[in-house]
Amino acid sequence: DSRLYLDKLQVLNKFPEPLIQEKIKTYDEIIRLNENKQREELKTAYLEKARLLNSTNQAEKAIECYDMLLAIEPDNISALLEKNTLRRTYYGMGAYDDDIHNNQDSPDCYFNKGLALTVLEYYAQAYDCFDQAIDLYKLSDGKSKKMLCLAYLFRGQWFAALKDFDEALIDYDQ
Repeated sequence: DSRLYLDKLQVLNKFPEPLIQEKIKTYDEIIRLNENKQREELKTAYLEKARLLNSTNQAEKAIECYDMLLAIEPDNISALLEKNTLRRTYYGMGAYDDDIHNNQDSPDCYFNKGLALTVLEYYAQAYDCFDQAIDLYKLSDGKSKKMLCLAYLFRGQWFAALKDFDEALIDYDQ
């Protein structure tokens, strides 16, 4: 039962950094016990493990955890934002260009680059990415409705940053 491991984490969180590896092992146990069961505990374990790995400069492993979480819940905004921030820091913006070059029909690639550019406040380039993502999400099979809404939301932020509130409201209403 994963409740035992959740209780263990509460105790471990009261101690300083040297117990980080023990915390990671505990998250691994929660993940193992919940792989086919309780999705909420599984998602929380992946997110918290990713954050812990990130805090210990284990970027590649953290990104893997974010990817596992996003495979379960593709529109988890915390995981999307944190993964993109980490990825941009670790690999640089060129990684997004490589993704787009290799997957030109994937709206997620444009969305992720737009998200990274928004964090950097490069709104004009972000707008282009979100615009492309929106066009591609509209062509998708309908499974990406939430991601389409998020793309409109972030593109609307671009308009708001430029004080074009009429256009921002149009995107927000989508």
